[in-house]
Amino acid sequence: MYVVIVMKLNLTTGLVPTITVWAALLAFVILRSWTRLLHKVGVVAAPFTRQENTVVQTCAVACCSIAIRGGFGSYLLGLNQKTYEQTGKDTEGNVPGNHDNPTLDDLERNEVFMKERIPVWLAYCGYVLFTVVSIIAIPIMFPEVKWYYAVIAYMLAPALGFCHAYVAGLTDMSMASMEKYLFLYWQLKLGKVQTGHLTMASPRSMLLSQATGTFMGCVTAPLIFFLFYEAFDVGNPDGSWKAPYALIYRNMTILGVEGFSALPHHCLQLCYGFFGFAVVANIMRDLSPATFGFLCRWQWQCHS
Repeated sequence: MYVVIVMKLNLTTGLVPTITVWAALLAFVILRSWTRLLHKVGVVAAPFTRQENTVVQTCAVACCSIAIRGGFGSYLLGLNQKTYEQTGKDTEGNVPGNHDNPTLDDLERNEVFMKERIPVWLAYCGYVLFTVVSIIAIPIMFPEVKWYYAVIAYMLAPALGFCHAYVAGLTDMSMASMEKYLFLYWQLKLGKVQTGHLTMASPRSMLLSQATGTFMGCVTAPLIFFLFYEAFDVGNPDGSWKAPYALIYRNMTILGVEGFSALPHHCLQLCYGFFGFAVVANIMRDLSPATFGFLCRWQWQCHS
């Protein structure tokens, strides 16, 4: 039910409010009513506790997170024909025929793609270079992260990249967000660990509920998306299912393709200037004596 609500909001308004509060509230109302009903009919049931409510909330939020951050109402719809036509066929950067409907057969596609392919040696050299840089730079930037964490990550990255490319070739959909939640869901559970600590819920139950909700979302979110996509006129600017973020994401992509020339005048110079100012300000804050740097440190502590 949560995924249906989230998907409908994604495809209509594009804005999805936080679901943590009402997920916990609805879970509490339903399960508390169920246990009371069992008690009235003579069935002995354990009382509904806050630990159980926390586990249910964690599972529901993990499931809905796939629908919220899976790109169903944004960049996935930005590839279809309706969004292409809304952007304007004559718009610079909006390549004619650049939507889901194919313009070349598979043989012409392969010839064009393989003609300008990236040399294998360049890919290998770039991968080794980035691996070495990450092994050196990441532990310096984040002392808690050990150097072998980066080695393990770069050892696993080719397998995940192959799966990502394979799925994209089969479905013409980017599953990066879903892969992120599928393989790195323990990063998302950090906030839930705090909730579990406050409610004295079992850490194992929290981990299991997070994993269960993640796998449920990977199945239910795409199915419900295609249900809405086939049943309603999704992407119609004059209808109820406008999917406003699809047009925004396509225009962002067009700007990225055009490069720096699409930016306003002197925008890049301002970015360089503010970036340099931020670097200098942080260096001064870290290296200056307490007599001169207390204002910067006090401001940083207040924002922290």
